[in-house]
Amino acid sequence: MFTEQPYYEAKVFLKSYNDAIACLKEAAEQKAHIEFQEHVLQSLATARTRQELDVRDGQVVPGLNFGQSKQTKLFQFSNHVFQKYFKGFEEYSGNFKGFQQVLIEGLKKIKSDVK
Repeated sequence: MFTEQPYYEAKVFLKSYNDAIACLKEAAEQKAHIEFQEHVLQSLATARTRQELDVRDGQVVPGLNFGQSKQTKLFQFSNHVFQKYFKGFEEYSGNFKGFQQVLIEGLKKIKSDVK
């Protein structure tokens, strides 16, 4: 008649399927991590070749062309944006609502400058 065997086999199959999905997810995460590390190392090698960074006594230090690096320029730009539009952002130590207000006012200033 009816047995529990088909249910057992379905349960085993679904467990194996679930394990396979978890394994694929973990492999994809590891691959993404490795690709990120490769990208970072390549960026450092390029920066060193361009003399944007240097290594002295095991420490990464600014190179001769540090000011010309993409990362330095991005930092300078973001620093400019925060100083111009989000005054008080760095010193703010109040509650969330007040912090939210600082951000909202800054975004309004940016929108008005873009128009």
